[in-house]
Amino acid sequence: MSFNSKLIQEIQLRNELSRKELSKMLGITNNQLYRIEKGLRQPSLRLIKRISILTGLTMDTLMGPNTAEDDAEMEINAVARENAELKRELERKREELLCAQKYIVELEREAEHSRAIINLQVRSGDIWCDDALTRGEKMKKLEILAI
Repeated sequence: MSFNSKLIQEIQLRNELSRKELSKMLGITNNQLYRIEKGLRQPSLRLIKRISILTGLTMDTLMGPNTAEDDAEMEINAVARENAELKRELERKREELLCAQKYIVELEREAEHSRAIINLQVRSGDIWCDDALTRGEKMKKLEILAI
């Protein structure tokens, strides 16, 4: 939906206002009003509301009818917003994956460190931990200790 810029000229003519007077009433600069009037700039919703209050025209009238082009633009904007949301979600998932990978690496380091400590204790005869070693590892340790 785009602002019906032709209405600005009609408002000026009907109320016998110069561009400068109307811009002052709307709280914008003369240059801003000129750009809106010529269709070079779209007014903010706040400004459209001010124009609506000043003129008694509805915001729908000021915005003009929906065109196929407006509908296409709204669809494109909706898809762009959805795409941006998906990108943010993907980035969040990527961050979660990196954190999980770092956590796994840290756990593997801790496990390796624990295995090394257990191996040292087994070799020195300090303890025997059945749960820490597989059957094959236990047999290997026994062979090493027997030597």
